Amino acid sequence: MWRLLTTNSVGHHVLMVSVLTLVFARLGPFGTYYLGPFQKLFYWGLALSLCGVIFRRMIGFAHNGTWLQEHHWAARILAGAALAAFPAGLVIAGLEVAFRDNQTPLADYPRFVFHTFIIGSVIGTLWFKVLLQPEPQTAEAFIDADANSLHASPPQNNPFLSRLPVNERDNLLSLSMQDHYVETYTTQGRHMLLMRFSQAMDELKGFAGIQIHRSHWVSLDAVIRLYRSKGRTFVLLKDDRSLPVSETFRKVAIETLGPEMKPPAKV
Repeated sequence: MWRLLTTNSVGHHVLMVSVLTLVFARLGPFGTYYLGPFQKLFYWGLALSLCGVIFRRMIGFAHNGTWLQEHHWAARILAGAALAAFPAGLVIAGLEVAFRDNQTPLADYPRFVFHTFIIGSVIGTLWFKVLLQPEPQTAEAFIDADANSLHASPPQNNPFLSRLPVNERDNLLSLSMQDHYVETYTTQGRHMLLMRFSQAMDELKGFAGIQIHRSHWVSLDAVIRLYRSKGRTFVLLKDDRSLPVSETFRKVAIETLGPEMKPPAKV
């Protein structure tokens, strides 16, 4: 059971909610100290479970999505927390009515939004930058030892490609981590596959592609070029999307994809 809780993101979530529920129930913050012991456990258990799901989804959307990738990770987490704070504030308002007989939940709603934003930002940073960090590896470890394999044709019966529609298996562009899903782009569209990103990387060994970030992988055929913008390196893909290259993978990306160039005109 302990291994399950500490080696996957669902287990991390359950463990974090459980620990925080006990801590908040013991301390009784935000005026909950006068509730009974079991009331505090239920209040904070529900608050952290429901709000936790909201914050994980919204911060994951902002942190791992392509729309904010040119911004610092802290800005992405804060953007996701801001999006999550509004529905999370409604959750707290409902709990206030149910547990504390709050007669003015709408008047207190801005305060609930502010408090959930602060708490969610702190916990979100811990979640996405500490608990979900992969085990330390060098960038070279993600590339097949045989350099020719980077330019190989898609292997037959590839376990990852078999997850895609038959007519899209020869048109893979990129993969990105999105919480429990792998966001998969092909020339025909986008698919969300329920699997771990590390599992996708294992299944794509030998495919003509390269991991450029702990959350991103690209097919070599999809790459137009590398470019540098605002002090960061990006890969420009043939569908006009740009994905970031982390410093860990930058050296290998340059060796494999060519030198960094000027950003495209629209950047």
